[in-house]
Amino acid sequence: MTQSKEWYHQYYLKNKERIKLRTKKYASEHREWANKKSYEWNKKNPEKAKAIQKRYAESHKELIVKRRREYYSKNRELLLLKSCGYHIKSGLKLKREVLSYYGKGKCQCCICDIDNLDCLSLDHIKNNGAEHRKTLGYMSIYSFLKRQGFPSGYQTLCMNCQWIKKAEHQRQRRTLSR
Repeated sequence: MTQSKEWYHQYYLKNKERIKLRTKKYASEHREWANKKSYEWNKKNPEKAKAIQKRYAESHKELIVKRRREYYSKNRELLLLKSCGYHIKSGLKLKREVLSYYGKGKCQCCICDIDNLDCLSLDHIKNNGAEHRKTLGYMSIYSFLKRQGFPSGYQTLCMNCQWIKKAEHQRQRRTLSR
């Protein structure tokens, strides 16, 4: 005993609200199962899933923007912390990579072998760091060196060794100027 599509359509139109409520209730009671099935279907049909998501995004732009703004306003501090945390981690990773390259293959001072990352910095061997920083502008020295393929003329030094090198350089300049 099959009924036509037309009959089902008419039934749906007459009982639309009741069907929606029943569907919502069922979905809320079986959320975990529904999420699992949805995840599996999306994995099996990535092109279809992407097309559905795209259609939804196009037809609900205002709603999506509103939800994003609400979420951001409720979770602003957490999102900023996560963002800062990511940038801090990636910056430290880049710093460690560059300092390791210029520190005898290890992340350590070339003179005294201190390996505390907080104490280490990059030194311009020719003492032209101030001039070089002016040409970089906003870009980090670590990003610049990595993009340039780690050019020569740099070394990893701890801050104590940096200060000693600076003091010796200033002494040499004073004795030459007399």
